[in-house]
Amino acid sequence: MKITSVALKDVKSYDDAAPMIRFQTGVNAIIGENGSGKSTLCEAIGFALFDYLYPYSQADFVRDGKKSGKVMVTFQSDSDGEHYRVERGVNQARFDVFDADTDTRLQLNGKEEVILWLKEQLGVPGIMNLQTLWKSSIGVPQGKFTNDFSETPSVRAELFNPLLEVDVYRRLWRDMKGVIDVLRHKKSQVSEQIARLESTVEDLPVLQKQTTEIADHIQKTKQTLSQITQCIKVNEREKTRFETIQKQIQKLTNSLHLHQEKQKDLLAQLKQAKKQLAEAEKAEKLVKTHAEGYRQHIVYSKQLDELHQKKKRKDALEKQSMHLDKQQMSLQQQLKQYQEDVSIAKKSKEQMKTLEARVKEQQQLEEKLDDIKQKEKELDQTQKQQKQVKQKISQLRKEFSTINRQIDTIRSMKKTAQQRAQLQTKKDRLLQKQSITTHQQQEQQKAIDLLNKHEKSACPTCSRPLNVKQKKEIIFQKKQEITQAQQTQQQVENDLKHITKQLQEATKAEQELQRLDDLQTMRTSFQKDAEEQKNHKEKLDAHASSLGEEIRKKQELITKLDELKDPKAKFQQANIRYEDHHGKEAKLKTVEQKLTQLKERQNQLSSKLGAYDSVQEKIDSIKAQQKQLQQPYETYLQYKDAGGKQAQQKKMVHRFQSSAGTIEQQISNETTQLKDKKKQFDKNTFETIKKTLDEQKQKQVRKRTQIDEWLKQKTELDYHIRDKKKAKKQLMQNQKDYRFLGKDIEFAQFLRETFQQTRPLITEILVEEISREADRIYRQLRGVPSEELSWTRDYEIVIHDEGNERAFHKLSGGEQMCAALAVRLAILKLLSKMDVVFLDEPTMNLDENKKDNLVSQLQELSGFSQIFVISHDETFESMTEHVITLEKKQGATQLLQQFQSGF
Repeated sequence: MKITSVALKDVKSYDDAAPMIRFQTGVNAIIGENGSGKSTLCEAIGFALFDYLYPYSQADFVRDGKKSGKVMVTFQSDSDGEHYRVERGVNQARFDVFDADTDTRLQLNGKEEVILWLKEQLGVPGIMNLQTLWKSSIGVPQGKFTNDFSETPSVRAELFNPLLEVDVYRRLWRDMKGVIDVLRHKKSQVSEQIARLESTVEDLPVLQKQTTEIADHIQKTKQTLSQITQCIKVNEREKTRFETIQKQIQKLTNSLHLHQEKQKDLLAQLKQAKKQLAEAEKAEKLVKTHAEGYRQHIVYSKQLDELHQKKKRKDALEKQSMHLDKQQMSLQQQLKQYQEDVSIAKKSKEQMKTLEARVKEQQQLEEKLDDIKQKEKELDQTQKQQKQVKQKISQLRKEFSTINRQIDTIRSMKKTAQQRAQLQTKKDRLLQKQSITTHQQQEQQKAIDLLNKHEKSACPTCSRPLNVKQKKEIIFQKKQEITQAQQTQQQVENDLKHITKQLQEATKAEQELQRLDDLQTMRTSFQKDAEEQKNHKEKLDAHASSLGEEIRKKQELITKLDELKDPKAKFQQANIRYEDHHGKEAKLKTVEQKLTQLKERQNQLSSKLGAYDSVQEKIDSIKAQQKQLQQPYETYLQYKDAGGKQAQQKKMVHRFQSSAGTIEQQISNETTQLKDKKKQFDKNTFETIKKTLDEQKQKQVRKRTQIDEWLKQKTELDYHIRDKKKAKKQLMQNQKDYRFLGKDIEFAQFLRETFQQTRPLITEILVEEISREADRIYRQLRGVPSEELSWTRDYEIVIHDEGNERAFHKLSGGEQMCAALAVRLAILKLLSKMDVVFLDEPTMNLDENKKDNLVSQLQELSGFSQIFVISHDETFESMTEHVITLEKKQGATQLLQQFQSGF
C-alpha cells in the first residue's frame, strides 16, 4: 500500500480551507512546532483506515466552533494497483470509499463492509483487529513506543497476546467446556423427551379405530343431505321465476313514472323556446333600423386613427428638436475643455525637454543599483550552497566513520567465521544423538504399553511368560530407562541450542566478511566525494568574497540617487499630462464642425413641423361628429347577437316538439306491457313455494350441523393422531440424536485437549519468527553486527553482545528506540502485508550522533514502502527524502513548504 495524500476539513487545527498534504515513497518527514497539527495527520489516517481514534471522542476531534468535520485519505492498493479515496465524517455517520481516478463511490453498505474491504486492500488477515494492529505496530503514540517493553511480563502479555491472536486458543479451550456442558445437558433433555414421547404414543391404535367409525356416519348422512339439496334446487328455480316477473313489474312501473316526468319537462322547455324565438325576431328589426348610424361611426373611427398617427409624427419631430438643442449645449462645453487641454499639453512638453538629461543620469544609477541587488541574491544563494556543502561534508565524515567501524567490526569476526565448519559438524552429531535417544524412548514406551495391555504378557527380551511381580519389575526398569533417556535428550537439546547459537554467529560473521570488499570500496568513494566537496567549498568561499566587495558600493549609489530628487518621476508626471492632453487640436476642429451641422439640422426640423399645424383641430371636429352617432352605434351592438339567433331558436322549437311526440309513444307501450306482466304473477302460489323452500332449508341445515359435529370430532381425532404420529417420528429422531450426542461429547473433549496443547506451541513459533525478523531490522538500524536482538516468550527484549546479555531497561535511549522499532516493524511485517509505519518523535531524548545515525538508518531500512516520521527535530529536514513543514497561523494549520530534499 502507498498513502498518496490526506485532506482534513474542520478537524482540530485544520479549518475548511486546509491544504491537501501529499506523500511520496520512502521516508516522509512531517515537521513543525508543537500544536501545528503534525500528530493530527497520523491520528486522522488511523481513524479513516484503521477505525482507531484515541484518546479523543469524535466530538473532541472536530475543530472548535464546528459541528462536524471530514477526513479524506487517498492510497494506492497493492491488491489491484488502483487508487482509492476513503472519506469518513467526524461526528457524523458518513464512511464511504471512492475510486480516486473516476470519482465513483464503491457500493459498500455500512461501516462493517467498509472495514472488511479495507482489510482486503491493506493485506490484513480477516481475524486480525485493525484497531489493535494500528495502536500496537503502525501508529504507536508518542511515549508508548518504548514504554510497553518496560512493563511487567503480565502487562506485556495483555498488550501483545491480542495482537498475536494467541489468546484465541485459551478462549477456545475455556469455551469448549461450556460446549461440553451444553451437550451433556442436551443429552439429558433428549433422554427425558424419549421417556415422555413413549407414554404419548401408547393410545394411537384406539384413536385410529374411532376415526374410522365416525367416517362411516358422515358418509350416510351426506347421502340424505344430497336428496334434500335436489328438492331445494327445483323450488329455488320456481321461486326465481316468480321473483323475475315481480322485478319486471316494478321496473316497468318505475320507467313509466320517469317518462311521464320527462314529458312534463319537454312541454315546459317547448314553451320557453317559443318565447325566445319571439325575442330574436324583435332584435332583428332593431339591428336593421340602426345599421347606417353604426357604419358611419366606424368611418369616423378610421379617420381619427389616421390623424392620431400624424400627431405622433409631429411629437417625434418636436422631441428630435429638443435633443438637438441638448447636443449643441454639450458640444459647446467640450469645445471649451479642448481649448484648455491644448494649452496644458504645450506647457508639459516644454517641461519634459528640461528634465531629459537628469532622467538619463538617474537611469544609469538605478541600473548599477539593480546589478548590485542581483549580486546580493547571488551571494545569498552562494551562502546557502556553502551551508549545504558543509552539511554534505559532515554527513560524509559520519558515513566514513560508520564504515570504518563496520570494517573494524567485520575484521574482528574473521576468527568466528573460520569456526563455522567445525560447529556444523558438532551440530550434526548432536542431531544424530537426539534422534537415537528419541527412538529409544519410543521403543521403551511401546514395550510398557504392550505389557499393560495384556494380563498375561511375555518378556520382551526372551519371550518367556511373566507373573505380575516380574511384569511390574520390567515396567519399572523400562520407565527408569525412559527417564535416563529423557535426561540425556535434555542435555543434548541444551548443547544443541548452544551450538546452534554459535553456528548462527559464525554464519553471520561469514556473511559479514563477504561485505568487506564492498565496504572498503565505499570508504574510498566517500574519501573522494569528501575531497570534491572540500574543493567546491573553497571555490564558493572565494566567489562569496568577490561578491561582497561589489555589494559594498551600494550606499554610494543610493546617496547619488537621493541628490537627484527623482527627476524620472517628474518627467513621467509631465509625460502623463502631455499624453492626456496631446492631440486635442483635431478633436477641437471636429467639435466646431459638429456644431455647424447641428444648427443646419435644427433649421430643417422647423420647416417639417410647419406641415402639422392643423392636426389637433381636425381631431376635435371628427370627435364631435362621432359623439352624435354614439346612441345608434351602441343599440346596434346591443341587439346584434340576439338578432342573429332567430334561425337557431326555430330549430330548438322543432326539436322539442319531436321529442314530446316520442315520449308520448313510449308511455303508451309501457302501459300495455305492465298490464300483461301483472296477469302472469300469482301471489298465493309464490308464497306457498317460499314456505316449502324454507322448511327444506331448515332440514338441510340440521343435517349439515350433524355432519359438522362429526367432522369436528373426526378433526380432533385426526389432530391427536397427527400429533401422536409426529411424536412417534420425533421419538425415533430423539433416539438417534441421543446416540450422536454421545459421540459429539467425545469429540468436543478431544478438541478441548488439543486447544490446550496447541496454544504454547503456536506462541513459541510466532515469537521465534518475529524475533528473527526483529534481529535483522535491529542490526540494520544500529549498524553494529556484533549485537543480536531476541524477543523472549514473555515478550521481553534482550540484547546479546559478545557473550553479554542486557535486558531492555538496561539499554540506552537510542538502543531502546531501535529495539522497540525493530520488534514492532517485525510484528507488522509478519502478521500482515502492511509496509507502512508511523513514528511519532522517534529521536526524543537522543543526542546528536544517535539522532543522525537513526535518521540515516531509517533511510536505508528495507521492507517498507513508506515511513512517516512526525517530529519537530531539524535533523529530518536536512536528511529526509520528502519534507512536509506545517505551521499554525491564526489558529489554523497551514502548509509552509512541501519539497524533496536534495541531500
